[in-house]
Amino acid sequence: IWANWEKALLLNGRIVLLGNSFQAYDDRIISSEQKSDKTNALFPMLPFVTETQVLYTNNGGPKGRLSAFCDSEISWQEVEMAFNDCVVLNFLDLTEEMMVFPPRPEEYFIAGKEDSE
Repeated sequence: IWANWEKALLLNGRIVLLGNSFQAYDDRIISSEQKSDKTNALFPMLPFVTETQVLYTNNGGPKGRLSAFCDSEISWQEVEMAFNDCVVLNFLDLTEEMMVFPPRPEEYFIAGKEDSE
């Protein structure tokens, strides 16, 4: 996300991600320090994110899950555990609705790993 931090590149379906839910990160991280980190590219984009679940609970009971894309029964517990927060993410342009596109976050560097070359 950081490398493509331009409104024209990120918004309206130009970039689609398959990965962990941004909303789940928001729900689990309660530290205001982490949420306000100047290198964080996830939280400033939350208002623009739409998520489509990859797996969802089957109405037939808690055991089965269905794939949102192929309608096939998935019974392997390992698959459920691996993809329980997996979503397809894209970003909508809500700037016309009085939302300002956020400025690009600072680049993240791992502490103590200066140029070793």
